[in-house]
Amino acid sequence: NMNAMFHSCRALESLDLSGFDTGEVEFMWGMFAFCESLKELNLTGWDTGKVVDMNSMFLKCGSLTGEAVSQLDTSNVYDIGYMFYECPGITVEDVQHFNMENVHYWQHFMDGSHWMYLFE
Repeated sequence: NMNAMFHSCRALESLDLSGFDTGEVEFMWGMFAFCESLKELNLTGWDTGKVVDMNSMFLKCGSLTGEAVSQLDTSNVYDIGYMFYECPGITVEDVQHFNMENVHYWQHFMDGSHWMYLFE
C-alpha cells in the first residue's frame, strides 16, 4: 500500500523513485496528490501490474508532464478517477497507451473531455 505516500508535499520539485520495488503494491491512491511543484518524477523500473487503485494519484500536480507517467502499467487498475485532474501538463497523447480494459471508475480522470475516446 502506497496510498498518500507523498500527499501534499507541495514544495517538492524533484523526486527519483527509480529504486522502489512496487511489484506487490495494489493501492496508490493519492500517492502524489497536491504535489503542486513537482516537475521531475522518475518512476523508471516501476512494476505497477498489480495495482488496482490509482484514484487521485497525481491530483493537482500542475507542474508535472507526461514523461513521468509514460511507463505506468494500468492493465489491472479499476479506479483512475481524478488521476490527472488539474494536471495541465498531462495530455491525452501521454496516456493513450494506457490499458483501460479493467477500468470501472474514471470520473474526472483528467482535465477536459477529449480523453473519453480512450474508453471506446
